[in-house]
Amino acid sequence: MRPLGLFAILALAPAARAAEPVPAADAARIDSLVRKLGARYLDDRQAARSALEKVGAAAGPALLASMGDADVRIRQGACELLGAIRFADATPRLVDLLGDEALDVREAARDALIRIGLPAHDAIRNAQRAGRIDAATAEAILDRPLRAAVEAALDACISRDFGWGFYRDQFKDLLAMGPPVAAVLLRLFTTPPAEYAFIHEVGGAKSNGPGAEYRKLIIQRLAGEALAEMRDPSVLPGVRAFAHRLEKEGVDLFTEDAKGDLYKTAACILRRLGEPATYEAIVGTLRKEAGVSRPRPDGDPVLEPARESPVRQIEALSELAMLLVKNEAIDEAVWAYRQIIDRGTRLVAPSAESDQAPPAASLHAHVKSAHYNLACALSLAGRKEEAIASLRRAVEWGYRDVEWIKRDRDLDAIREEAGYRELLLHLERDRRRLEALQHGEMPEDP
Repeated sequence: MRPLGLFAILALAPAARAAEPVPAADAARIDSLVRKLGARYLDDRQAARSALEKVGAAAGPALLASMGDADVRIRQGACELLGAIRFADATPRLVDLLGDEALDVREAARDALIRIGLPAHDAIRNAQRAGRIDAATAEAILDRPLRAAVEAALDACISRDFGWGFYRDQFKDLLAMGPPVAAVLLRLFTTPPAEYAFIHEVGGAKSNGPGAEYRKLIIQRLAGEALAEMRDPSVLPGVRAFAHRLEKEGVDLFTEDAKGDLYKTAACILRRLGEPATYEAIVGTLRKEAGVSRPRPDGDPVLEPARESPVRQIEALSELAMLLVKNEAIDEAVWAYRQIIDRGTRLVAPSAESDQAPPAASLHAHVKSAHYNLACALSLAGRKEEAIASLRRAVEWGYRDVEWIKRDRDLDAIREEAGYRELLLHLERDRRRLEALQHGEMPEDP
């Protein structure tokens, strides 16, 4: 499923252990390079650093021995290199240097422990318990690698065309990182992206890179989806407070308003943690606005005429359908998507969205999204032929995100069907032709 508008966890490199003894000549060269970390000129220090980094773990023992040197530059350079080669055996001395008299050495030791990652965590916790380092320092070191991995995992959920959404077990590998993930996800979800200090380079670029700010907004919403899947009760107070704050500020439930979407996601998390009131209130409001009623408890829903405008009714139906899917109320979601398609196609044609005025373009986007999400719902229900037909209609209405189609696990039931494979080949061919034209090349024959 994806709202209107397979990931790989960023693995931390394995820490290096003590290397085999090196020949005397090599050991002498390494010792000489270590001494040059304290050279007067920057170029000499950088050359020594580069050479030692190439030596790798074999330089570890000499660097470890130099951590008590009187020269601040040597201590600092040794810490930086031990972090660069992730030399885990240096962890106890690096912890000691968190209390070094020189600020540059303290910071280099902290950064080295962050780069070493998990193998250093027990030593850091022990040092904190013993009162050798303060809680803030320990938290910064322990938290940073996990935050980077979580941010990278969520960023990887977004396609290159900025496609995103949710499907069953989407965050399985992320949640396998363990309980500490919950606190990171909560912070990501409840902190405005403009105020959250990202560690991971979002979208493979710095924060000022193309599309990075938009990806950060998506990551915030994906963090909420992951919390809903995790169902960790420890986040309940934080999510509850966040929902209350959004409600107090005012939210729009009927459009793709960022604040409204966060509020609905918070309601889904609360529902899964045993507090359904906010979710049920939102669903009730959306049903009323969309004109959905159920004359008989065991009967099918009925859609009344639009109360205000067809566009408003379709917006409410779209938001309702998405919440129903998250609640695994697939049958009613299928019904809602069919209503969107039925009413939308009476008002707009499946031509390009960019060719239409804003109201028609909005309706077009809702119908296109409804076709795609209906395909997902039908696939989950095992109705393969109907799912493929609906996916084909989504393409006819302009849906082109091949990467998302491939990763959306809701479509797994139709992957081996001939109709699905044929449709995917068509989309991939179109994408290659478009990319060729964008690069000034001659596209391949259709």
